[in-house]
Amino acid sequence: MPDHHVTQTSDTLVRLEDGTPLPITAVPSSATVVRGGSFTVAVSLPAKPQGNTVVSTVVAWQTDSALSVTGGAALTFTTGNFATPQNATITYATGTGPRDGHAQIKLTATGPDQPGYSPALVSVDMVG
Repeated sequence: MPDHHVTQTSDTLVRLEDGTPLPITAVPSSATVVRGGSFTVAVSLPAKPQGNTVVSTVVAWQTDSALSVTGGAALTFTTGNFATPQNATITYATGTGPRDGHAQIKLTATGPDQPGYSPALVSVDMVG
């Protein structure tokens, strides 16, 4: 977890000092993918949830329509596995669209703590 000033607001929920929820942890925060290739994003929660929390992974926007989430579109975290990374797989399909482009992957959480976690964003350079 990044070095933030945090405060405990309940038995499980941690927030930044200004009251902002901690972001979902997504590694890497940026990636480059070649056409026909894929990469994974390791996803975890920065604090123990009060119950099952689902992190959804979507392509928020892209300059080419060939990028998609091909695995881990919905990852379930529990009070026991919240800190253990789970993978979302992002694939850049072959096609005839633009040769290079950019995209952003957005990870959002739903569960009993919401709005307990702020979204994570992954910047993507598409080559190829």
